[in-house]
Amino acid sequence: MDNCFVKMCEIRNDLSTSEKKIVDAIIENPKKICLYSVTELAEYCNTSPATITRMCKSLGYSGYRDFVKCLMLDVSNRSVTNDFSNDYAMIEHNESLESIVNKVISNNALAIKNSYKIVDFNELYKAINLLSNAKRIHFYGLGGSSIAALDAECRFLRIGKDAHAFTAFHEQIFASANLTKDDIAVIISYSGETNEILDVAKLCQQVGTKIISITRYSNNTLSELADVKLKTTSIGNSIRSVASGAQIAQLNMIDILYSAVAMNNYEELDKLYQLTNEIINKSKKTN
Repeated sequence: MDNCFVKMCEIRNDLSTSEKKIVDAIIENPKKICLYSVTELAEYCNTSPATITRMCKSLGYSGYRDFVKCLMLDVSNRSVTNDFSNDYAMIEHNESLESIVNKVISNNALAIKNSYKIVDFNELYKAINLLSNAKRIHFYGLGGSSIAALDAECRFLRIGKDAHAFTAFHEQIFASANLTKDDIAVIISYSGETNEILDVAKLCQQVGTKIISITRYSNNTLSELADVKLKTTSIGNSIRSVASGAQIAQLNMIDILYSAVAMNNYEELDKLYQLTNEIINKSKKTN
């Protein structure tokens, strides 16, 4: 999947001042920009073709031509669906409960929807293959990302995986030092730049463990350290919406991984479900 608008909004704050100016011009009038050559866009933004090319590469494209091709497709799709908004609705002071419920649900749905638009299925296939064949899986997350790590542990235990979540830095260091090349480390960080998480990733590299990263869509350090790079997005206009959207997007990615790995081991999973359900039902009857 690809989506120019989501990518530009997500990575905008990481760009230089001149690159931000280009991104803002494109978002403001995408249909017009689609018709521009790199030289014409440079003149329109009062910048250089080299700066535009650099901006395109920051977004993950090979160059301006590759970027414009995706932009034209994006504009076409949005024209059909009339969907040109990627931002979250802010919850204002003294809003009605009905309005708050509507905005929270809409914001959560938008986090999932926008994350789908930037899914790299090649990376996702790699992650599913690694998790399906892993001897042991460690999930690492700090702060808000610890919620996704704990959820992942519970889910993967249900399908017979030796899964463990670590949400305190010192525990993460001790745990990662004991990993092997047969294990997998899933490291979750929205920014991909948290120093403690980067220390864990570097230690995983030292012991030869493959890393799956789950970060925001950006050129971040954690992604560079990872063997498989999974991206989510949470474009927001307030601290609350970004934090909440990031957690929703991370949980959604964990759900995707869990569901796909479960289907890879369906026969074993079915036997495990029958066994655990039998025990749980007996426990309910005695209580």
